[in-house]
Amino acid sequence: MFIGAIQWFDNSKGFGLLCLPEKQTLFLHIRGFVKRPLVIQAGDVVVGAMRKDNNKDRMVAYDCRILEDIHDWKYVVGLLGKADLVYLNQSQSKTTTPKTAASGEHLMGLAAYQMMRNKKEEELYTMITSAFRSDWSAAYFMDYADLIAKALRKSGKHEQVEVLLKNIYRYFGERVSSHLLFAVWKAQKFYLIGYDEAEDYEIPEEILNSYATEIGLAELKRIRYYECGPSFCASFVPALLENMDSLSRTEMEELSPFLEFLSNEDKATWQPHLARKLNFG
Repeated sequence: MFIGAIQWFDNSKGFGLLCLPEKQTLFLHIRGFVKRPLVIQAGDVVVGAMRKDNNKDRMVAYDCRILEDIHDWKYVVGLLGKADLVYLNQSQSKTTTPKTAASGEHLMGLAAYQMMRNKKEEELYTMITSAFRSDWSAAYFMDYADLIAKALRKSGKHEQVEVLLKNIYRYFGERVSSHLLFAVWKAQKFYLIGYDEAEDYEIPEEILNSYATEIGLAELKRIRYYECGPSFCASFVPALLENMDSLSRTEMEELSPFLEFLSNEDKATWQPHLARKLNFG
């Protein structure tokens, strides 16, 4: 199976060209559709199968349909994390200018907009939320959230879209895993789980401990004001300092700002030790 976009199609002659990511193209005849569309336009997103036409040494598309059914959303989601640039502005000519050939559009965005533009809010909510997986990587989740926001805002009225997005994000927040929660917290994109993005929110200390290697100075400046801040800093900073023997001088110098997060008693213990190591180095 493939998902691609119509590069050009001559409706009077009944044939055209499909473009897939990585600049692959497929010849498409009107007979290649399971159900014949009334009009086929450049940019229409299509799913189907492909095979080799040995007579003309080219790949052709068959069993095709225009992407629109709610169950076709899986093809859109399947593009997450993959190269999806397609080149729609190529002419029917075999030659194109370098400028024309270099421009492309994201197939995932085209497909998402096409899927959303004529559906009711209830359908959209079901379609979008049913695809969410709590075991996604942080990058997949962020890309998915960005995709649906852009496509919905392009396809609907502003006020209705924002309410729908809020409900979708609340759904994510009720099912978010610890690693996704940490990613949202670190990026301060709390709106993705249904919270007010203008505020900072404290997440459980055990999650902070689990992802301590991804916490830096900027994150610690936020954590220090949390309820768990004193206990977290009291364990986090000494753990950094204990490994200073294996660090370069530059890396040890970068540890100095972390001392401010220690209690006065702990600072009195670690500051001279760090100073000696730097002077020795």
